[in-house]
Amino acid sequence: MAANARRLYLVRHGPTEWNAGHRIQGHTDTQLSDFGRQVVARRQLSDEQRAARWFSSPLNRARETASIMNLHADVESALIEIAFGEWEGRNKFDLDIDKALVGRGWDRRPPGGESRREALHRVLAWLAAAPTHSDLGAVVHGGLIKTLYAHATGWNLRGNAPDDLAWEAVHCFELDRYGRIVNGCYESFAIGDQNAWQFPLAA
Repeated sequence: MAANARRLYLVRHGPTEWNAGHRIQGHTDTQLSDFGRQVVARRQLSDEQRAARWFSSPLNRARETASIMNLHADVESALIEIAFGEWEGRNKFDLDIDKALVGRGWDRRPPGGESRREALHRVLAWLAAAPTHSDLGAVVHGGLIKTLYAHATGWNLRGNAPDDLAWEAVHCFELDRYGRIVNGCYESFAIGDQNAWQFPLAA
């Protein structure tokens, strides 16, 4: 990335009991587990990342993550997780859901939910109106991180992502002066122990 580029930093919320049980959360307002709070407390952002203006999804698991990380984040409704509708609460390894998720693409919509393209449009609209004088950071959700990664890199959202989207990482995108994500500009930096998301270890 260019030395003087504005950046967007995305961090995923910490683990929840539903994560540990492989249940789809979406808009369901789950909380961090006790283990998840310990995971978040060990995260280490750089001074540069911490100096960004931070925001948070309105869901409790994201807001609590921001609080534990001392990020003083403003709540932003556009950053809520993708709505998974009737799939919420179900195990993501359910045979029908697992096949649908792998082949989802941009426009597939879960029953009663929203598509990746719809979620992308609301986040891009927020970025276009967000402050333009500083780097931005947001505590969000895995679905949104994958969606913005796909937008930046050209991934078609089918199968596995070309890069390892580690959840104990900060995902960094470049923004132009209009708040648009610059194509092809993506990096990630470890901020914790990715083994925390191997949930049998958390039992």
